[in-house]
Amino acid sequence: MQNLWRLIFLWLLTSNCLADQFRIVTWNLNWFPGKNPASNPAQRAVHMSEARDALLMLKPDFLCLQEVRDYQSVRQLVDVLPNFQVHVVSRFKEKFGDIIGIQQTAICGFKPAEAAWSESWQPGKSGPPRGYSFSAIRTSEGNYLLVYSVHFKSNLDSLPDDFAKREESALQLLDHESAMEKIYSKIGKISVVVGGDFNTTPDDARFAVDQTFSLLGKRFLWCWEKTPRADRVTLLGHGRYPDATFDGFFIKNCTLISVGVINTGEVSDHRPVQMLISVP
Repeated sequence: MQNLWRLIFLWLLTSNCLADQFRIVTWNLNWFPGKNPASNPAQRAVHMSEARDALLMLKPDFLCLQEVRDYQSVRQLVDVLPNFQVHVVSRFKEKFGDIIGIQQTAICGFKPAEAAWSESWQPGKSGPPRGYSFSAIRTSEGNYLLVYSVHFKSNLDSLPDDFAKREESALQLLDHESAMEKIYSKIGKISVVVGGDFNTTPDDARFAVDQTFSLLGKRFLWCWEKTPRADRVTLLGHGRYPDATFDGFFIKNCTLISVGVINTGEVSDHRPVQMLISVP
């Protein structure tokens, strides 16, 4: 009987440890579904099938998405995972030609969100596009994991203007995170994960004066801090640009166990990033 109780105690101890470890994936899905803004139904169906197969391989606990069309598309995508829930899908209003609002962000997961919403960035001085999706998740120990999914300004316009828009987004993100931490820390310990496509990287000379990473790095740990550049390419340059690490996570008050880029073939021009963390 004594051995039985010892086994039960060890099982409970191990279960609690596992419950506070989360596998989180961030993925820019490339105009999902369809891989271009004006995709037809057949193209969307193929892309949906490819992404669902990839998601079955990834098996995340939580999922941060960028460049998704709408709630219905995200719901159909994650239906392939048992008990997976859509926490939030944004409704940003940017125009792409004659099409409005098809570059959304989303957060999904196996645990329900106690609160979740999205909001566009305020215009500020530079008028950054899109915004953030946010989800507050209660952990097994009664603490909170605060998750963001973001898609910062691309590099398709004047680079100084792009830098300013990304920096403005970073500042507004920090303000929001600070406000949420103040609220939720009254209930329990807070861990924060910001997943997304940041469209900048600190090891590319083109972005040497871009302060986005410097701003975020004052409060968060970059998930790729100790990973060699060759092992963290999330966007292939195909000879036109250098290979880049645009995608990943900034984390706070949690332990990074592992992080890696997953090769999912031609599902998207961006590769998903998978991270395993433990929370307090």
